Amino acid sequence: MRFIDKIFSKHLAYRSLFIFFGGTILFIQCKDSAKEVVGPKRLVTVSTLNAIAWDQTSITVQGSLSSTGNDAVTERGFTYGKTLENIDETKISTSVGSGPFSIKIEGLTEGTLFYFRAYAKNSQGTAYGEPMGVATTYGPLSSIKLNSISTTKNEKDTLLFDATVLSKGGTDVFERGVILSLSANKSISDGGIVVKSGSDVGNFSGTYSSTSFKSNTTYFVKAYSKNKAGVAYSDESQITTPGLSVISHVGYNFKNNAIELDARINIGGGLPILEQGFVWGPKSAITSNNSNLNISNANLTVSNISLFQKDKIVISLDPSQFTVGEIYKFRAFTRNLRGITYAPVGNADKDAIYEFRYLPIGGELQEGYIFWVDPEKNTDGAIVSKLDLNDEVYWGCNGDSIGTTTNNKDFGKANTTIMANACSDPNSAAKKCRALASNSSNNTWNIPSRDALKLIYDTLGKRGLGNFDTSKKYWSSSQSTESRAYSVSFADGLVEESKKYLLFKVRPIRSIIR
Repeated sequence: MRFIDKIFSKHLAYRSLFIFFGGTILFIQCKDSAKEVVGPKRLVTVSTLNAIAWDQTSITVQGSLSSTGNDAVTERGFTYGKTLENIDETKISTSVGSGPFSIKIEGLTEGTLFYFRAYAKNSQGTAYGEPMGVATTYGPLSSIKLNSISTTKNEKDTLLFDATVLSKGGTDVFERGVILSLSANKSISDGGIVVKSGSDVGNFSGTYSSTSFKSNTTYFVKAYSKNKAGVAYSDESQITTPGLSVISHVGYNFKNNAIELDARINIGGGLPILEQGFVWGPKSAITSNNSNLNISNANLTVSNISLFQKDKIVISLDPSQFTVGEIYKFRAFTRNLRGITYAPVGNADKDAIYEFRYLPIGGELQEGYIFWVDPEKNTDGAIVSKLDLNDEVYWGCNGDSIGTTTNNKDFGKANTTIMANACSDPNSAAKKCRALASNSSNNTWNIPSRDALKLIYDTLGKRGLGNFDTSKKYWSSSQSTESRAYSVSFADGLVEESKKYLLFKVRPIRSIIR
């Protein structure tokens, strides 16, 4: 291809003029105007991206211009106002161009919500981005310290508090006080008791008293202060309000010839004890539900303790105040400035109210002397007759084994029945015993077993009680061999195996009748 053809073909897309001048080719080219047209002019495309509140009076806003609209951009920036309706109230512009742009707006009102949007302008008009809202801050919170809390130790539940607002923060403190709650880390909007106490910085103190302020209750307490930035809190403290003491567990014991009672004070109530002791009386004077077992019942006795004790109270009562065989009820009580607390009825502690029957060893009851009291059931026991059988008698059934008798402290009822059935002689010990006129169908007199007879000697005879003949031996109902049975000497308590035909004393026994 000739050189001229190459040039021509390369520039087909252009309008060209070739001029031959003096053997020289002159080439003149003009670009095809149809290829330069890129479209009609239109509005720019602009977006609102973000906003950052730096402090109380300044906000940085961000936008982006993604298309110039085939035209030169003459202006871009942001408009803003305090409401959406007035979003274009104020306009601030920045350098023209495309792509992202931002402006820091200063001198704004603190703690105020502003609405803003990006804008950009060309010859076709002004375009806007989506509106956004952002608020300036109020500055830092105030600072507060709870100095002390306490409660009054009198008849009324009152909280005393002292606190200090150390600094106001970014704006003035317009409210301060304390908050009380039953659980930790509560705010003033979470519930609890809010006690307001003025405004501004500095020290403040106050009191709180109300029926909703509970006794014997642990509260979480903290001080608070408010400014426009929000609520500031102090460190949290705990306090337990005073109240009635709580008492339970009444115990009973015979000790050193006295009746000893004891109780436990579980919670002292945080107040001095003014009075403590026991209220007691016969069961017949007390209702079945114990509702009148209190110090107001004139038929009962109040026994106070002069020396106040913190955790346990003990009192000894003179037995002469009690009637043998009578059933009594005891209830512990304690009193402080808030009032009287009794050992609770129906408490999980089964001994909150104690009931017992006065059965002193050696006491006279039901034609006899008490020589044994059931340690498991202090209403049950056994007595020995006040008198021996009229005559000395032989054991009976001499030379005959009457079967198995026991030696333990079953008080001889089974033994005596075996003896009476086996020995037909009406003058034998068992026949004489069962012939007593004071026998009843459900509670007969019996000859004591060996161990029961020895117990009678130890508890009564050795102490000179029971009118025993100390020069004589007494038969037991326990057989040793077919020709011997056990006896006890009331001179020295010696237990012997004696011949059944010997004449010894007999002292009957039986259970206490309820």
